[in-house]
Amino acid sequence: MRMTWKRGTGVADSPVIQAVEHMAERPSWDCRECGQSWPCAPARDDLAGSDDRIWLAMYMSGNLDQAMGDLVPASPAVMFDRFLGWLQQPARTGELVSV
Repeated sequence: MRMTWKRGTGVADSPVIQAVEHMAERPSWDCRECGQSWPCAPARDDLAGSDDRIWLAMYMSGNLDQAMGDLVPASPAVMFDRFLGWLQQPARTGELVSV
């Protein structure tokens, strides 16, 4: 399960719990559903659907921090690419923007 925030509802911002199939299994950080390294492609697709890019960057940064402790010794560059590098999305104008 993943917690997201629903904004602009006229009510105080409140968390919304969403069921997500492709979750990380700790301490291996492999996907519980497909067995690939997490975040796997389906997890990335699901996470990329978040309309709060700042929340997504913070969420993935927290996962990176936990994974670095679980997957010792892991290359910081490889781990950064795995957890945060995919967050760069092409802008509508074709330029890259990062969160």
